[in-house]
Amino acid sequence: MIILLLGLASLVSSHDNIEFSLFVSTFYDESKPADVLENSDVQQKWVAVFEDEEIDASSFKRFFIWTEGEQRNITVNVKSHESTLKVFLSEDPQSNLETQHDKMVISLCNHGVETFTINFQCLSDSTNTVGFEILDGEETYDFEFVKICKSGVRDDLMIYFGEELDDEDTVVDEGTVNEEWRDGKKEIDGRDVMFSLYIDLGSQLLQEIEIKTELKYKLRGSAVNLHFLMPEQKIMNFLFLEPGSGLVEVILHINPYNPVSFKWYQNVPQTSKTNPSTLGIGTAPIVNDIVSEGKVNDQYAPLYVASNVYWTTFYITHKTPMKIGTPKLTTNQHILQPEIIYSSKDIGPNPSLFELRYRCINEGKAEVKITIPVKDSTVVEFDVLKVCKKPKIKIEKESSSFSIFIIGGAFSVMAMIAYVLVTKKKLFKLLIS
Repeated sequence: MIILLLGLASLVSSHDNIEFSLFVSTFYDESKPADVLENSDVQQKWVAVFEDEEIDASSFKRFFIWTEGEQRNITVNVKSHESTLKVFLSEDPQSNLETQHDKMVISLCNHGVETFTINFQCLSDSTNTVGFEILDGEETYDFEFVKICKSGVRDDLMIYFGEELDDEDTVVDEGTVNEEWRDGKKEIDGRDVMFSLYIDLGSQLLQEIEIKTELKYKLRGSAVNLHFLMPEQKIMNFLFLEPGSGLVEVILHINPYNPVSFKWYQNVPQTSKTNPSTLGIGTAPIVNDIVSEGKVNDQYAPLYVASNVYWTTFYITHKTPMKIGTPKLTTNQHILQPEIIYSSKDIGPNPSLFELRYRCINEGKAEVKITIPVKDSTVVEFDVLKVCKKPKIKIEKESSSFSIFIIGGAFSVMAMIAYVLVTKKKLFKLLIS
């Protein structure tokens, strides 16, 4: 019994004597020593100079960290860096911006391997010294590394013409501008021009989008509003407001890297009010008899509406979901006062309906122009010709009814008087007899 207790005591004693050892390395290979921190000793041979061989604004260095001994919480902390460099910690190199920190706490178990990543984002050409530390609760280990930022091309930048990421419509491929877009040989017709941008890794601040053109335009989209490029699609959308033709050049400033420039020749139609080619309007759910493929049917220009019709229901569809603006009605108010009722401003492949109601004021024909804003200043327009007859005045109906009521009432009173006289006469004769 005593021997058993002594054995247990020796086991507990040997367990308490297990030393805590921390290991940090830029790789994980059990057959090789850690190159940063080995058995809690900082390795002098670790040369911490990071230079972008392949330029990448959101460069990173991943570290593997593990322990031999008891479980502990390890804190990694960024201590110092120059203002020409942005430094943050994350669990993964492709973490979202919300998961970037200056400090991280990592729970380590015996022989369990965890990772942390030091990310650096260059803001200008510079040589930067970055200090960080690792705290294991008892000891603090200080480290420094040098990050060299050099100008170059952001070689994972992709830009596509349109909303689809189609290789046939590549504007910029891995930082290299397509020859057709570089020399301005690309020619585009229309008013709405869209580009899709993204990068493969990390995040990149887009400092400025510079536009050179004499055409009047609006620039919208997620790339413009957020000014951040990430491994997800961002949209840059041009809307040209007035007719004309001219060269358009886009210059993306992505410091510290060289600006990316591409250009094309834009032809804007002479009319700024064009119908979307996939929009349809009809008087039945599946018949686009008024507007088909964005064009008004000549047979219904305008749509004739007889005098005995008091409303018309229209069905509107579009190939892809979109939102329309508030419809506008223009007509001769002395003859007709129309009103439009719509179920929803959201349209798509399934028909949405709106109703045009007619209130005739005077006799005649009134042409109603219906203008539906579809996208920005793009509209769809069509006409309705309404025939109005002279309206019947209600008061005449009421006076004639009133006259009939008076005449009828008079006859009723006379009949009652006659009945009373006859009754009295019969009664008088009966009393005499």
